[in-house]
Amino acid sequence: MTPDARRHLLECCFDAALQSARPETVLAQGLRVDAQGLHFARGSQRATVSHPIRAAGGRLRLIAMGKAAARFAAAFVAAVPKQVDEGLVVVKEGHVEPVAACRVIEASHPVPDARSSAAGEAVLRFAAAAREVDRHVVLLTGGASALAVAPIEGVSLADKIALTRALLQSGASIATINAERSKRSRLKGGKLAALLGSSASMVLAISDVEGDDPAVIASGPMTAPSGPDQKVSYALVATPDDALAAFAASATRAGCTVCTLGRTFYGDVGDAVARALAALSSSATTQPVIVLAAGEPTVQVQGDGRGGRCQEFALRIARELRGRTDVTVLAVGTDGTDGPTDAAGAIVDGATWSRVLAGGVDPERALARNDAYTALSASGDLYFTGPTGTNVADLYAMLIAP
Repeated sequence: MTPDARRHLLECCFDAALQSARPETVLAQGLRVDAQGLHFARGSQRATVSHPIRAAGGRLRLIAMGKAAARFAAAFVAAVPKQVDEGLVVVKEGHVEPVAACRVIEASHPVPDARSSAAGEAVLRFAAAAREVDRHVVLLTGGASALAVAPIEGVSLADKIALTRALLQSGASIATINAERSKRSRLKGGKLAALLGSSASMVLAISDVEGDDPAVIASGPMTAPSGPDQKVSYALVATPDDALAAFAASATRAGCTVCTLGRTFYGDVGDAVARALAALSSSATTQPVIVLAAGEPTVQVQGDGRGGRCQEFALRIARELRGRTDVTVLAVGTDGTDGPTDAAGAIVDGATWSRVLAGGVDPERALARNDAYTALSASGDLYFTGPTGTNVADLYAMLIAP
């Protein structure tokens, strides 16, 4: 199989993975409206909310936050025509889509800025207008923690920015990062649910975190720290497992044998590369084989370059694959962005290292500076998708095809 053919196969499988986790796909499968209210059902996940008390002026109000919030909100409004009365959507800049009956606010990710602060204040005001006769639907995806910030008294926006940068560069897990964010927030850690008062809510979340913990997804704005909140009904609508299953099914249909490592690429990115290489070395075959994994490895940033965890993984594994003619590796974020760059990730092979050198970049120096973006741009191996409308962590696929 040629390098171009291997790349095309991986791209097709990745497209199938994205489609499986997009809001319009999962809502079409599990959301319904009846005389009692709105209901979502998917496997063991169940969430429901009764209709607002219209006779008393009750409204169905929508709050959506995260990198995929605009697509999520638009899909929800389309799935329940004429139900949503008003809404507020907070989304990453460049990921905007029009959403009927809703105000859409763009903000900054992964590091918050003044727009994130304005978005957080807008969410606080929107929540403060809740009445008992109202009902709320809250849509959450990864990225909300930076996109809507409302620091507690004594913590400034500058403090939040400095904390976020320090945590991101330290290689801390997202659970640790979001726990620290929650301590300093008027929205996170169940505080949004408290602000909505006695108004019942249905929460639908797309997970991009290890373990799918509602307290970690978007820093848990609707999750009570002390236990279940009886007025909040919560369900996961998509997780990295969906993307893995769809990718594997597409690869199988294409004639590949799939070795799934599952959601295991957490912790240091170097460890993820080592696990990938170990799996590759044990998968020698005369037939196409894909080693597949998901997760969000961490990078301890030492340099001043550009990149993200997928690009870092890709350049590191490209160094180990130098000279091999039978392997192509995909490392891509399902949200369409990898770190503070416009690339979703990269697709590399055994010739990537030499292409970087031919492009006038020293790949070893790029790694030392955490500058994978520059190196992979020189080799032509960056992968661009634009906003995908979902966010279920990263996918890593190693295709061995003689």
